[in-house]
Amino acid sequence: MTIAMTPLLQYHQHQGFPLTASGEAVVTFGNDADISQDFSNGCLLYDQSHWGLLNFTGADRQRYLHNQSTNQIQQLQPGQSCDTVLVNSTARTIDLATVHILDDALWVQVSPQKKTFLLEWFDRFLFPMDKVEISDLSGQFNILSLMGVQAKEILEKLTGVTLADFPNGGHQFLEIQGQNILCATGNSLKLPGYTLYIPAEAGVEIWQALMNLGMIPCGEAAWEKLRIHQGRPAPTKNSPKTITLWKQGFGIAFPLIKAATLARKPLPASIPTKALNSASLGFNFLPP
Repeated sequence: MTIAMTPLLQYHQHQGFPLTASGEAVVTFGNDADISQDFSNGCLLYDQSHWGLLNFTGADRQRYLHNQSTNQIQQLQPGQSCDTVLVNSTARTIDLATVHILDDALWVQVSPQKKTFLLEWFDRFLFPMDKVEISDLSGQFNILSLMGVQAKEILEKLTGVTLADFPNGGHQFLEIQGQNILCATGNSLKLPGYTLYIPAEAGVEIWQALMNLGMIPCGEAAWEKLRIHQGRPAPTKNSPKTITLWKQGFGIAFPLIKAATLARKPLPASIPTKALNSASLGFNFLPP
């Protein structure tokens, strides 16, 4: 899967910032040494538009994704969001994904290293009777991650509205610069903040508006340091087995009832009891 360069990435390049070897993201904005202090006292702005964004539609979309991952996707309602671990039949972790439940679709954000594989993998496990269609939205949206203690204040200044709180994960639609933007509570590093999904044609304008409010740009090199600090596994580097996700200390909510169900049944999303027991110290179990 090749993502065309978005107008925002072209803007970064024209500003003279170096790109990664793949040409999909900015390596550094020249402020890496100050990043740790910046997110502790202010707010970082990370362009993660090179991550994958998959769109699930059809009547069976929640049931299908529920059976391919660890969280209770089938029970979620529109407006809710969650992290979930995508696993194969032998309990090996494929990726840590973020799911947003829309009225008529699921948006699934996946790691950049796994976007091509997962699009093919999901399609391979579809049966003719499954009422599910999967499409690729990668590159059609700029995904901007706001990370830091001032994220809410800055976003409220930009929108002029008081943001709803979603302590257990959720999203709302906000009008920003004339665009209807999905704003999800949280980000990929479990830091205070939000994630915005912006139509690519509006990415530059909204990036500039956020920067004018005092946000600090974060490139790939700085984000990688934060990833290690926060304990988020990189799929191709340090998560060959399911347990690795939680050995890193990056625990996510995992429903207790789903854990018991997965440990008992040999479905593609099942996790063997031994692996489940080994990893359970890192789970944040939710009540049924």
